[in-house]
Amino acid sequence: MSEPALVGVINADGTFTARYLHWAGTPTDTVAALRTIWADHFGRDTAALTVALLDRDWDRLCPACRHCQTKAIPVTVTGVGHALAAAQPPVQGRIATAERHGYTEWMYLIDDEARTVRVYEATVHDRWLLHSEHPLSHGAPPATARRYRRGDRVAVEYLDDPDEPLRPGDQGTVMRDQPPGSHTVTVVWDDGTILSMLLDCGDGIRLLTPSPDATTPGEQSR
Repeated sequence: MSEPALVGVINADGTFTARYLHWAGTPTDTVAALRTIWADHFGRDTAALTVALLDRDWDRLCPACRHCQTKAIPVTVTGVGHALAAAQPPVQGRIATAERHGYTEWMYLIDDEARTVRVYEATVHDRWLLHSEHPLSHGAPPATARRYRRGDRVAVEYLDDPDEPLRPGDQGTVMRDQPPGSHTVTVVWDDGTILSMLLDCGDGIRLLTPSPDATTPGEQSR
């Protein structure tokens, strides 16, 4: 499910500046993505990371993304993510008084000096409550996603093309093993449709049940 969020930076005067992030996922997902982008693409340069994040509104963060122009994703920033074509001005304010922005559930603010990510959760009163704080350098890089196997049961998370005959939540069975290095997964959907998901060009699926001979659960979405 999409959990819209804000992602940005804590300014020196205590205010924040942030951009809209549509497919944010959970805090675990987003913090892991920010850590990977910071370390792998920007060489642990926190200032460069925040400049890139504040440059535009985002469809999703995707450290492994490559250039891929489609109807739904006209802008790809290699190593960072898929951006939205239209952008509003950045959201600015003070944490204590800032109201929730639209339907956003989370806000991720990078502290350049401390090299941390502060995670704020929207409350029922449309205010922001500190949820957790995470060092950008903490822990090992996220593990490589498990490849999908023939017989895996999967569900649609999101789609590149809104005109496709699938909708988020639709379920199916993986038709063949996903080859090493491939970002394409061919699925037989429960309505009988056979359709390949392009995980590096805006399609996303999640694992429901691994095939009987698979021993390692996992998830992959791009």
